[in-house]
Amino acid sequence: MDFQDADCDTIGVAMPTPGASTSQPWPPLPKLCIDCRTTLGKDERCTWRSHEVVDITVAQGRKRLNEAIWGPMIQRTLPYRGRYILRDEPPGPHLPIDTSAYASVGIAQYKFEPRTVTGRLRRSPLGAVNTPLHLYRGPPTVGVVAAHPLSLSPIRQQPCVAFAIEVVHSLGDSSGIMLRDARTKGFRLTTADGTRVEIPAGRFIAVRSGRAIWRWWRWLSIRRYLDSVDPLRQQERESIFPHDEIREFIIRPGNRVAVHNHMIRSADPRGMQSVYRQAAPMVAVPKGPPCLELV
Repeated sequence: MDFQDADCDTIGVAMPTPGASTSQPWPPLPKLCIDCRTTLGKDERCTWRSHEVVDITVAQGRKRLNEAIWGPMIQRTLPYRGRYILRDEPPGPHLPIDTSAYASVGIAQYKFEPRTVTGRLRRSPLGAVNTPLHLYRGPPTVGVVAAHPLSLSPIRQQPCVAFAIEVVHSLGDSSGIMLRDARTKGFRLTTADGTRVEIPAGRFIAVRSGRAIWRWWRWLSIRRYLDSVDPLRQQERESIFPHDEIREFIIRPGNRVAVHNHMIRSADPRGMQSVYRQAAPMVAVPKGPPCLELV
């Protein structure tokens, strides 16, 4: 199914009860993978072990990310368009004369003054060169999101248990994705056989991206979100998240979600006293960062 649009209600989804939303902040993710542009926790590493991870809250990490996006600082020598000067007259304003008519007799000469400018190597920003890695290729575990305390999504301000945002630059090189941010405070899935799947709080990997959200009435929410991700962006001239498009999708109670992970299963301690000769209920926890998909 398509992810919920910014201006559409969800059909067939259990809506949250009044007063269930909370204003608690989402888990902070201060680190960023340079290659796949995935936000990471303080002590996390990218699933691609060879990728470089930087802390965008310190100057050294921001400088490295700027170099990856815009390239290193270089000096270019550019020609300065000079003036045609008559030998027998003092230099004056630009004289629109035909040099081919005077080149043979040497009456006119062209003054060439090169100038040196300092700037970045790239004109357009470089986006993510890889997608987040998830090695599981088996059948997914599908369940329905159970009722859970909700929080507001950063852009749409809609109650949800998880959100995923992509910051995109349409003219960027490679994929054009400048940021992948997917977070949850933790929620529970219930499968068809009664297994309880616990999704831990923190980051997760979104299999698909949401629809584009770039409406003029959303600019304040987008600005607040980028300020929360990058508090130092107002102090710098170059943006580490250049963009002209925002994509977001959310997960709500009642959604069917597929988990593409190996599962660590154990008996549910809350269901040990089951009916005679009936299998005890199981609880499953995904191994590694949860890889979630709306189905």
